[in-house]
Amino acid sequence: GRPRVQGPVRAPCGEVAAARVWGESRMSSCPGMSRLLERRTFWPIALFGVAVRLALIATTYGTNDAGFMAVWVDLVKRVGISGSYAHTAMMNHPPFSLAYMRLIDMIAQALGIAFVDVFRFFQVLADIVAATALVQIGRRTSVEHGRALALFLLLSPGAAFISRVHFPSAATMVPLVFLAPAPRSAPVLARSARA
Repeated sequence: GRPRVQGPVRAPCGEVAAARVWGESRMSSCPGMSRLLERRTFWPIALFGVAVRLALIATTYGTNDAGFMAVWVDLVKRVGISGSYAHTAMMNHPPFSLAYMRLIDMIAQALGIAFVDVFRFFQVLADIVAATALVQIGRRTSVEHGRALALFLLLSPGAAFISRVHFPSAATMVPLVFLAPAPRSAPVLARSARA
């Protein structure tokens, strides 16, 4: 017959998922990880992830995409959103994205800061909102699980470099995706994300 399982299965410390196994969180098998996810250590580490993103904004311009974005915004200012599509076949952003970039350009002009820097700052805000949504989603399992998910995003080199250096606008949509499955935690925002 099948061998009997003698108690809870202890997960390796490299596994940060806090799924409940035998009524016990896997985080308990990783005391170092549990200490890392305590409130007094979680917030400084999360703020470090945000600070790295801000440092990338302050010290880099971005790739060629940054220049393209600035050109598209200038084109929209001159001929409008609909006119920009007639002006060049290279325009591949949807109208809402162009309106969003134009709004950020207006904010940049009001603040006297370069458009590319303000745009990337909004990507940092998007990551913060996404991390907050992940905390709320993970809390359904445990507080530690939610914090682990948030740190996975905030400390990810890929997430930091893609939207701060490579310069796509996709990071703006990520919070909406993460907010959608969390109607209990953020009902109003979740409904807005699905709309």
